[in-house]
Amino acid sequence: MSTTPTQAASAMKQYGGSFARALAEAWFAADTVNQQRIEQAFPDFFLRYAALSETVAEGA
Repeated sequence: MSTTPTQAASAMKQYGGSFARALAEAWFAADTVNQQRIEQAFPDFFLRYAALSETVAEGA
């Protein structure tokens, strides 16, 4: 299964710490160009929460 940045950001918002939640809020508020900038600046967060999103989806 391939997780989208939207799913990763949603997982950040739901399961992340204060920084991850703030990053997700910024991502959702951004236009597509700035969303890509955020993803490129913090790839580790998007990878980590994409994996978490997949794990949660498999358990559903």
